[in-house]
Amino acid sequence: MLGSGGARALTQIGVLKVLEHEKILPNIIVDSSMGAFIGGIYAAGVSIEKIEQVTLRTSMKFTARMLAPGLPKSGMVALNRVRNFLKELGANLNIENLNVSFAAIATNFTTGEEIILSSSSLIDAIVASIALPVLFKPVYYQNKFLLDGSIINPLPVNIAYKLGATNIIAVNVAHSPGISFHKKTASKNVPLLSEKNLSRLRNNIFEQMEKIDRLKLPASAIESYLAGNNSTEENIPELPGIINNML
Repeated sequence: MLGSGGARALTQIGVLKVLEHEKILPNIIVDSSMGAFIGGIYAAGVSIEKIEQVTLRTSMKFTARMLAPGLPKSGMVALNRVRNFLKELGANLNIENLNVSFAAIATNFTTGEEIILSSSSLIDAIVASIALPVLFKPVYYQNKFLLDGSIINPLPVNIAYKLGATNIIAVNVAHSPGISFHKKTASKNVPLLSEKNLSRLRNNIFEQMEKIDRLKLPASAIESYLAGNNSTEENIPELPGIINNML
């Protein structure tokens, strides 16, 4: 079971290599966020050697191309490039057709509830689980707007049990922000935000929300034009604004 952790999650590749070396092969793979990216590719049958090679070849130029920002209506980056990358790797499968049971965790944008993605498109499940707010646009999947699974369940041990696992190996590479903050500020006098400062911040956010709301319609028209009106997402409701995504 692979958890979230951003770039730190790449260390999970090493864990999978060791497990294979020890002849420990999973029957169930349950992942969240970047763990879903690696675990999903692995579940699709891509060899751990190939995953490692692709990772080692990744450059700043490649990353910049994958994460090139667009019109920030709902998120800075669309996930189309990520989808195409996953297709090239061989992940264009349905979860039901995988050789192991697989589930990715995402967060329902509207309700904040945990969503278990264990059927249909593997690529859709992966991109929904990695849709980090603000950076990526929410993913409309199974009639819901979905965001990064780490928001609600960064290490979904409970889901592995729910799917029938009895012996679980969980990989947690996420750090605790609270501990990190404490270490950095333990010897410093850090001023607390006053009510006055919070009020000013809140007012500034609302001002920016009003400005972005006025830009929503032009942005939608431009995005539709750039897509050549060939989008298969005609029935998707309007994406939530980037400020709502951030909040």
